[in-house]
Parts: sequence; structure tokens; C-alpha cells
Amino acid sequence: MLGTFFCPLIGGYLADRFGRKVVMVVTQILITLFSVIIIFIKNFFVILAIRFLLGSCIMHTFFVYALEVCEAKHRGTMGILMGLPWALGTMVFGVVAYFIRSWRWLQLAVSLPNVLLFPALYPPSPEPFLHKK
Repeated sequence: MLGTFFCPLIGGYLADRFGRKVVMVVTQILITLFSVIIIFIKNFFVILAIRFLLGSCIMHTFFVYALEVCEAKHRGTMGILMGLPWALGTMVFGVVAYFIRSWRWLQLAVSLPNVLLFPALYPPSPEPFLHKK
């Protein structure tokens, strides 16, 4: 949770400097890679360092990005809906942990669904579908 305090400070600066989309894509790739790599590490302090770096940089950057493109009258609802996947994921984590007792397999099982987010980060270009007049 200490990473949740520091990562948004760094992520916010990087998002302002390089763009929110770039930071979201890069951090999603890093989170997915480090979440899978962590299962092979034997040193507890290295695991803690990586967990600190994972923080929640992408969550806060995505939250700001979503609220910026949302109409002002819907921002409250959007803010609540942005927290819903985290809450549901926390509940599902307990159920998955009940069935998968090894922490390494559990880490892998909850990390691999991050790959499903990649198509959302790279939407197809609409240009081939546009008809030229």
C-alpha cells in the first residue's frame, strides 16, 4: 500500500509529461510482466520491492483520464464505477485463493487476466472503415 502512495505521484508527473495514454500502456505492460516474473523470485525483500513498484500507478492515471473525457454531470457516477472493478476483484481474489493454495500459482492466476486489457489499450484504427468521398 505504500506504493499506492508514491506511484501516483510519479505516474501523474509522467502522464503530464508524456501523455496519459503512453503511461497507461507502459505501466500496464510493466504490471503484467512484473506480476508474472514475481512468481520466480526467491528473495522476500526483492518481492516486496517489486510489489512496492507495482503500486497502482495505472489505476490513478486511468481514473484521471476517464474523468477528463467524461461529461461533468456524469463524473460522480464514473468515479464510483471506476472503483467497482477493484472492489469486485478483491472479492474474487478471496474465492480464487480458497481454491489455489500455492501463492505462486495464485499470483499467476490473478496476473494473467491483465493480458485481456491489452486490446482495450490498443483499439483498432477506424481509418480502414472510413469511406473516402
